[in-house]
Amino acid sequence: MSLKLIKDLGMQKEKGCTRRWCVAECSYCGTCGEHRTQSIKNKKSCGCAKFLKARFTHGLSATRQYQIWVDMKDRCDNPKNKSYIRYGERGITYDPIWVTFEGFWKDMEEGYSDNLTIERKDNSLGYIKNNCEWVTIQAQAKNRNAINTFKKREVTSYGKKVTMEQLKSFAERYKLAKYGEKGIIVREVVKSLGIAESTAKIYLSQYMRGKLCKLI
Repeated sequence: MSLKLIKDLGMQKEKGCTRRWCVAECSYCGTCGEHRTQSIKNKKSCGCAKFLKARFTHGLSATRQYQIWVDMKDRCDNPKNKSYIRYGERGITYDPIWVTFEGFWKDMEEGYSDNLTIERKDNSLGYIKNNCEWVTIQAQAKNRNAINTFKKREVTSYGKKVTMEQLKSFAERYKLAKYGEKGIIVREVVKSLGIAESTAKIYLSQYMRGKLCKLI
């Protein structure tokens, strides 16, 4: 939206300079007023309260929940974010409607409290309504510790110890690979980690479904 030209007032002097003026109508409030003709193309409104209200619809830009949304997006989108390696680089994204705060807040307002933080129920999935919940910071820390412990756990195949972290990169590729490519990844695991092919297949499959811990 911009100001709509209604009437040309011709050239007029202003502070020693001659400029063209006009009468223009505000697209938001409908008020007509005098403006410099050159400026109306760049103006969105006459500066009215209706424009300000439309520009800041949610009114929450200075709140904690707004910052949570900003941080969430930055982890997924910004390669310079220190947490990007664990989010965006791993393919963790967010619901397309969460590109705006209004979309995010519509889905996540229920259950929010200032002592809670956003948490994904399944850490292999992105930020979407059905995979997110508000939890205490203590609960989030507990979940992260559990994940880190799982990564450090080991499985043993023919005397060869393999950690979850060693399997991670292979498992992520295996999950996305087409049928014909899965065999190539299995052979890479066998060669790299020195485990049997049948065991590699089981480990990859179970890791992919988050059930490898049951094999330990």
